[in-house]
Amino acid sequence: MYLKTNKSGLGLLFTPLMIGVIISIDLLGTRVQALGVPAGEQVVLATFYEVDRHTCRPLARPNLWLTSPPTVGRAHIAGSEAVVMAPQCDPQKVPIAQVIYEAPTTAGGKVDRLSYGASFQQLDRNHTRTMDLVIQP
Repeated sequence: MYLKTNKSGLGLLFTPLMIGVIISIDLLGTRVQALGVPAGEQVVLATFYEVDRHTCRPLARPNLWLTSPPTVGRAHIAGSEAVVMAPQCDPQKVPIAQVIYEAPTTAGGKVDRLSYGASFQQLDRNHTRTMDLVIQP
């Protein structure tokens, strides 16, 4: 896994499974990501954290929620800690929030969709995303 942090001190952790992400446009014109998930596997779809860009101090775990749960598999929100390196800051342990998806073992070949949102202390807008998950046999 590797961490990706932008200049504002907000972080998003991507797993190696994110290498095959495809961006597409759905019927409503919003961005949708498609990701292949092996049947029977549990994958972390996204990880969020926040670091104060002026003091380099970790902030509280971002609020994360499912706006549209999947219909084929199961998804949940989990909290933990991870060591991250924000720009101009030393590596440090921060609280993280994750979207985790579990694909059923019998769902090979099906497509699932979920949406989630996140809010941060230092931003006045929310982060939202919709993902299509192609369950591979």
